Amino acid sequence: MPKKPEKGSDRPRAWLYGVLNPLVEALAREKELLARGNLTWRHRTGRPEFLATPEQYLNVSGRANLRDLLRFYPDVAAQIQRHDELLQDAVAAAKVVYDELMSSPDFDQHAMLAASEWKLAFPEEAQFWSSPAQLKGLAAERIINEIDEVPGHYVDSSFWSIAKQGLARFSTGAAMLELKRRRALLAADTDDLLRTLNALQDTICDEYDLPPAPFSVQAP
Repeated sequence: MPKKPEKGSDRPRAWLYGVLNPLVEALAREKELLARGNLTWRHRTGRPEFLATPEQYLNVSGRANLRDLLRFYPDVAAQIQRHDELLQDAVAAAKVVYDELMSSPDFDQHAMLAASEWKLAFPEEAQFWSSPAQLKGLAAERIINEIDEVPGHYVDSSFWSIAKQGLARFSTGAAMLELKRRRALLAADTDDLLRTLNALQDTICDEYDLPPAPFSVQAP
């Protein structure tokens, strides 16, 4: 292991302010989303929108300083690698659910029935939707992310308010249960990693006599 920097070095400041603080903030958001069952998976990209690997949460400078930090804390590097692998597992499970739903005649029938009811109830909104596959894809996405209510500013809000009850039965299949299992593993790991990074923040603050966040003294 390389020799740690001396007190007064800029490197611990870079670790604390450019790596740990933004990671803790990002992982706290991730923890909240996963607690609600929301992987933020998107059918158009096949990836989560708001969940990422720790490295992806950082800017270019932050990623360079993260790699430097992990040279001194290999246990944290191992935890981050595990988080990345669990995220990848959950994303893969979401794709399995999506493919299964989109190829299911039963799901197609229920989704199209909901679309017909929606067009009658909300004709002004429905006129802008010409693709049944797009509605099916959004419905599958809502099931994968365990969404109950879609906020009104989303284009499929009224559709989902009608469709969710009839499509609820598709949230209990074997593929969906496997997704829930993998998502739970990711949630627990995110919580563990967050605690580790919180403790590392305290360690670096104490070891290098740094404040938890940068500040400037205002002139009187």
